[in-house]
Amino acid sequence: MSGNTVTLYRKRGRRYEPVSECEMLRGDQWPAGHHVTVVQPGSRFTRYSVEPDKAALLAALYLHRDACIEAISKMTNARPSIKEPLTPKQVEAWRQWKEACGSLYAVEIPAIAECFDAIVRIVERAE
Repeated sequence: MSGNTVTLYRKRGRRYEPVSECEMLRGDQWPAGHHVTVVQPGSRFTRYSVEPDKAALLAALYLHRDACIEAISKMTNARPSIKEPLTPKQVEAWRQWKEACGSLYAVEIPAIAECFDAIVRIVERAE
């Protein structure tokens, strides 16, 4: 054995012959505890030392990451702060106001709790 490699041997008769070497990967040596690993084509998600009762939720959130990001993005978009439905004239005025002000207009931003609730609904609906 040299450095970070391990030599594998095969017994032939009374002797052992080296057949290959493999590199010891630091990531393959996990610490004691509970871990979550999700492997998909092209990606791997690993969280170390998680609470066992939270493992399923972490895995579900990772599996639905794109949908969660989309929900947060949608929920944090600017919107008028009035709760009644807008008239077509108000919708047009809102569009023109946003266009005129660019990114420097004051609006209500949804609470983080609204974003969280949207994520929970995604996980609940997940198959």
